Amino acid sequence: MGTKKTLILSLPTMVAGVIFIIARSAVSSVGVMVTLGILLIIAGALNFIVSRRGAKMRSSVAKFLGTVANIAAVSLGMSMIVFNATFATVVPVIFGTVVVLCAVDMIVSTTSAIQSKRLSVWWLIAPALLLALAVYIFMCDPENDEDPQLMLSMGIALAMYGLISIIMYLVCQNGATNTSAGGATPPQISSGGSTPRAMDADEE
Repeated sequence: MGTKKTLILSLPTMVAGVIFIIARSAVSSVGVMVTLGILLIIAGALNFIVSRRGAKMRSSVAKFLGTVANIAAVSLGMSMIVFNATFATVVPVIFGTVVVLCAVDMIVSTTSAIQSKRLSVWWLIAPALLLALAVYIFMCDPENDEDPQLMLSMGIALAMYGLISIIMYLVCQNGATNTSAGGATPPQISSGGSTPRAMDADEE
């Protein structure tokens, strides 16, 4: 929770959550599947091109497995685009899993900060709320026109995770700064109140 990577990951996550909230009526499960399909096709194609360039340094087994993974990614992406209505029913599972992973990450980070006395136990309320949102997302059904509620819940979860992670980062950084500042030891003065050189000068 005290690294700059937290900000790098949390800021885009919060922005994505705000976009989900604002565009909750425009974004649909079918659109999400089509987008994921396109991303999978692009990722599979780029990975295949890059792996071909470094093929001489890889073993035959690694080449075979890499080719199979690329073909599978492209095939899955095409399936998501063609059969988007069928795959759309999986969106709540995907979104819910993402929120659960965010909650688990926040629990681990918060617990570590609590043990080091940088945060209080009350901060665990945040991941608990994320888990509650994950349960609701799992229960959403895109076939019953619940896409707006699904997108809104996902947006709230992502925005909450990003915002609270940033606040936790700032609080932990502030606590670490105060600890380091308060831990400085003052210079020690001898019991006589003067240094040996000063005493010699007085005697002279």
